[in-house]
Amino acid sequence: MFSLAMIRQDHAFILFPLLCLPILWLPLAGFLYLIIAYSTLLLWAILARYKLLAWTLFLVLLSYARVAHFANELKNQTALAQTRTVKIVQLQKLTDYQAAIGQLENGERIYLNWQSQTPLKLEQHYQIQTTFRPISARLNEGNFDRQRWYAANHIQATATIKQAIWLENQETSSWRTKWLYRVVDQTDTFPTQGLLLALAFGERAWLNHEHWQIFQQTGTAHLIAISGLHIALAMAVGFWLAKLGQWGMLYAHHRYAIRAFHKIGQSYLFPRAIGLSFALGYSYLAGFSIPTLRAIGAILLILVCQFARRHYTPTQLWWRIVSLLLLLDPLTLLSDSFWLSISAVASLIIWYR
Repeated sequence: MFSLAMIRQDHAFILFPLLCLPILWLPLAGFLYLIIAYSTLLLWAILARYKLLAWTLFLVLLSYARVAHFANELKNQTALAQTRTVKIVQLQKLTDYQAAIGQLENGERIYLNWQSQTPLKLEQHYQIQTTFRPISARLNEGNFDRQRWYAANHIQATATIKQAIWLENQETSSWRTKWLYRVVDQTDTFPTQGLLLALAFGERAWLNHEHWQIFQQTGTAHLIAISGLHIALAMAVGFWLAKLGQWGMLYAHHRYAIRAFHKIGQSYLFPRAIGLSFALGYSYLAGFSIPTLRAIGAILLILVCQFARRHYTPTQLWWRIVSLLLLLDPLTLLSDSFWLSISAVASLIIWYR
């Protein structure tokens, strides 16, 4: 018969995501009651010396505290006209209309409806004068929940930009951004420019309305950019290229007795390190977006388990990866791409079993 004293690691990794699930629907006022209940249970677990249960409850409380802090910041946001400096960290749309996500000096992320004549460029700094408004959305059944999307992307306010001054002296474009705009210029006359940029750089801002409609109707909109699937494929390409290189090195050692080739050819770490470098490189091209960071986190966890000689079943790894992702960012629960990703992997595990 199961008891709390018998809780094992597997139970803890299952319990943690389940206890975090109320974040999906719990109103802010209900957070306090749930935190009090979990705190009481944590105190009891400490007194009863259920160490693993106590650690699980502590991490759950930490996640709830982070979500409650973010929710309070959203609640206290007021509509104020301000002059601020903003850095464009993500482009959302550049064809039918212009929109982007900006970051203020204090780290707050703002959704910007860009109506200024000043060109909107990634990683550029602008001085803007506008009214920052709290995030909100229409609560219509079956429609896209924009407020939930804002929260999942850590966006704390929205603003409409009608006038902006480009701060040339603060230009800090990365190598990735410079390469992106070089490709934009080279593909300017291509009818499939948006597709090329989405698949190569994870930037969907250049996709036109016709392409968007096709992808939305076929349910593949989340795949028309660099996602976890693409990162896994990049990892696999790097891994097997390294394996091919190892076979060549072993052949060269057998023929020419080159000692260094023998060591690399038999290395357990070499193909995994090359595969990880391919995955990191492709993630860099995507600007280390949230889906790619989730994929990198999952890959790193699997590699750590392999290096530590820990064997887990696919189901055990799935629960561990879900727990790790929620521990790193509890607001991931609000992301549709997170649910699509873990549901797809769970379906594959069930199918193959």
